[in-house]
Amino acid sequence: MKNFHDYKKFFDVKGVTSTSANYLSNIAKEIIKSYVIFEKISFETTTVRDFHAEDGKIFLVNQGISEQEFNDLNQLLENKAKLNSLIAWFREAIKAREFQMEEIESMSFESWMKDMKNIDDLNFGYEIPEYKAEDYEHITQEEYIENNFSVKEMNRYFYLQSMSSSLGKFVHPNGAYAVAKEIIEKSKGTSYVKETPSANMLYSISSSVSIEKIQAKFFELQDKQREYQKQLNEILFSVEKAVNKYNDDQDAKLHQFNLDKQDIQGKIRAEELKYKKEFSQWKVDELNRLRSLKIIIPNDLMDIYQFVTSYGKQSGE
Repeated sequence: MKNFHDYKKFFDVKGVTSTSANYLSNIAKEIIKSYVIFEKISFETTTVRDFHAEDGKIFLVNQGISEQEFNDLNQLLENKAKLNSLIAWFREAIKAREFQMEEIESMSFESWMKDMKNIDDLNFGYEIPEYKAEDYEHITQEEYIENNFSVKEMNRYFYLQSMSSSLGKFVHPNGAYAVAKEIIEKSKGTSYVKETPSANMLYSISSSVSIEKIQAKFFELQDKQREYQKQLNEILFSVEKAVNKYNDDQDAKLHQFNLDKQDIQGKIRAEELKYKKEFSQWKVDELNRLRSLKIIIPNDLMDIYQFVTSYGKQSGE
């Protein structure tokens, strides 16, 4: 707050009000205006006599200043200077009060806290936690496996994944093994003739591996695929469980973060409201105090003040 204490040299609990100061200033201006000698001064006294007049009477045309007025010049100059000083003193005092009141009325809460309470930290010592998205991110199953599996566990996972997928495709009804098995089961022991322009060709179809072995291998591969898939599912289930727990913990941590942040912000708001209430009351009290202060009369101006006051009373009578 600028010039907060400058106004104090003008005011005290005893003195004159601003209304009285304005009134006395106007009286002082009237007195100065009455000192016409400073606007027009003459040392010439001019008379005229009409020689044609029977009585020869002499008439006064212009009167220069008297001996007494001449002797009083220094005192009049002194009075004028003091009157102007009194007017200036009242004017500056009123300006100082108005400036101070404007400063108070326009003073921000932040400035008041800093200048009057010596508090720069409007969080009042509380630290609001900073939100960082990376601290609360969810994780995928792939990310969990990559970050938590050992080399052996990861290779085992990839192996089961590959075997389950490869066998599944191989023995699937549309898979290569299943299709080949179905074809041989239907065509085994059959023959057909293929005629060409030059010859008739007889084709006979037989199984390169016994049907029993083909079927046994098919069921064996099916069982293996199921077993690999079962082991893979167990791993994926444990991974899913761990990922869900991790993500739930992240959500709980974020929820707690928000609760803690809201709690701190609530404490800050409570402190702020307390000080803002005090700030509003301070403004009211300070403005009332300034309005009640009276303009002091310096010792150097006391005699001219009393003179103007007396002059004003005489003028009012």
